[in-house]
Amino acid sequence: GARMGRNLPYEPILIVTTDSPGPTEFRGDVTDTGVIATRFHGSSWDAPPPEVAQKTATFVWHETFHLWNGHGVTTRDGDTAPWLHEGGTEYGALVAAASTGVIDEAQGRASLGERLNGCRRTLGDRDYDPRRLTSGSAIYNCGVVVQWIADLETRQASGGGRDVLDLWKALLDAGRAGDGYGVVDFRALLRPDSAVGVLMDGPGAARWAGMEARLAALGVTLEDRPGPGDYRMAALFHLNNQNCTGGGTGFYRVEQGIKLDTGDKCGPLSGDPVLAAIEDHDPAGDATAMFFAVQARCTAALPVRYRMQDGRMIEAKCEAPLVAPKAWAVTAAPPLATREA
Repeated sequence: GARMGRNLPYEPILIVTTDSPGPTEFRGDVTDTGVIATRFHGSSWDAPPPEVAQKTATFVWHETFHLWNGHGVTTRDGDTAPWLHEGGTEYGALVAAASTGVIDEAQGRASLGERLNGCRRTLGDRDYDPRRLTSGSAIYNCGVVVQWIADLETRQASGGGRDVLDLWKALLDAGRAGDGYGVVDFRALLRPDSAVGVLMDGPGAARWAGMEARLAALGVTLEDRPGPGDYRMAALFHLNNQNCTGGGTGFYRVEQGIKLDTGDKCGPLSGDPVLAAIEDHDPAGDATAMFFAVQARCTAALPVRYRMQDGRMIEAKCEAPLVAPKAWAVTAAPPLATREA
């Protein structure tokens, strides 16, 4: 409230529900009257392990930021470019949480690395297509990367005197005085040669080399360091793409483990099965070993063996090599923490 320069016209209310129906592990929503509803699914929340608990470290911060950037002001590009308000909210949550000790800087860098890699997977080396950032996790991943760039550039240009929250204050003030805010308004607040242009305007083939160089100039050090999640995603998406028709499909976590989102178009992988093992490795808890076992089978063009939690054994084809994922770890970066007012 102090940084946005505007008091809310109500006292927010936080509601927590711990027996919400799935399929997602947790979800949040905000009403125009300041009610923040957080809903959790599954028993893992009774005593969450660190990797589960860390997901919620910024959860309420995210939903709370929507009280400023999503309510009481029109978001002109809410449907066509949701990455702006959702990315702004998620990055604002990271900054707020780091500034108040809810997360430390190492956790912040880990989250930024995940977002950067998620955006890289979505955009790849193709020229920018705004339609790729209208749904799913890409909204948050690339949206956070845009905000991180804006924050780093603003802090560097001002000698640390201004940051991304100053940009959002200016954006929201103008939006409330006019007809709302959108992508054009936000980008007008950035410096003319912003690295956001490398991400969204430049040639796709040069995007990630350019991003690495521009982030380095802003004080960020990246190392190629794929983790279990990267190996899991690479293997499962590769196998889905090999066996599905009409476009690729994904997967998501449920209380029992990893569940494929395959519908009826993926041959032997159809039916949204919950996985027990692939090549005798648990894709939830042993993803790295699973990846290399699958890679060996794909190199030899041999079928990959699945065991489902309902006891079924199936074989899925893999006739193309499985390439090791590229995933950056943010090993050094300027602090996220900022002033309170």
